[in-house]
Amino acid sequence: MEKEILAKNAMCAFFAANNIKSQKEMTYFSSHRLKHKNGNILTILNQYKPFLFDSAGKMWMTIGISNLSTKNHFVESFIEVEGTNERFIFNPQKKDFNQIHKINLSNKEQQILILASQGYTSKEIAATQEVSLNTIKFHKQNILFKLNTQNISEAILYAYSHNLF
Repeated sequence: MEKEILAKNAMCAFFAANNIKSQKEMTYFSSHRLKHKNGNILTILNQYKPFLFDSAGKMWMTIGISNLSTKNHFVESFIEVEGTNERFIFNPQKKDFNQIHKINLSNKEQQILILASQGYTSKEIAATQEVSLNTIKFHKQNILFKLNTQNISEAILYAYSHNLF
């Protein structure tokens, strides 16, 4: 809970350091896990968009959307800027947001990841895409590298939890 409060305080400071036009283009995302009394782990996914500003240009109200999920999402806080490749990830040690570039998968990589998430094997994906098995393996290696994951299951989970497809 302390990390969530630190992230929200840092988010307010981050938004305040920008003009209203820039703030309107930003969206804050956060997630955290809760343990239900029955032992199940629930993930709360939140999204906040600045909505109203005071006369000094400070964010006064946001619109928030929360989703409850039983899937094992990554727990993190980040800010994305619409229409750009900018993403700022919260660093709890520095109590600030660090800029990184969003991950962009090619259309082919997205198709392969979607088919893999549906249970298709590499050989079946190659047949449906009408390419060689080696081409699918090449694309899968690119996906693992871009997402910094160890296997296709991790890549699917990462892509799903970060809305990459």
